Amino acid sequence: MRVKIPIVRTERVFNILVRTSAVLTDVYAQHPELVEKLLATGQDTLVYTDPTVGGGGVGLSSDNKKVLDPANWRSQNVVGKVLESIRASSREASAASAADVAPPPEAKEAVISKEQQDAAKRGAIINGRRR
Repeated sequence: MRVKIPIVRTERVFNILVRTSAVLTDVYAQHPELVEKLLATGQDTLVYTDPTVGGGGVGLSSDNKKVLDPANWRSQNVVGKVLESIRASSREASAASAADVAPPPEAKEAVISKEQQDAAKRGAIINGRRR
């Protein structure tokens, strides 16, 4: 069975992006605890799982295993991209304000490679299938 995927017009995506960006920027500005959670995601790709095609997400539900592969996304993940942008802006603002303050000695930055991320995703998929 073939599924027809409607073409999302660039103008519509842009309008969703602008509205979503304004709303989410205001929400995160009012709730610093959400900014901390967002910054805790590191450099991960943020994915908004909305099964509605063109609804700001990826067009897949969170329980669909295809959501882990961007090649399977049926929509443009507008909300995820906006959240990544807010995260980057918050990180830059934090870095600018903390430039004069040295981090505590116990603070270590955790960095994993793209290969390690891919291996973790494969492991999560395999473990999910075992359940």
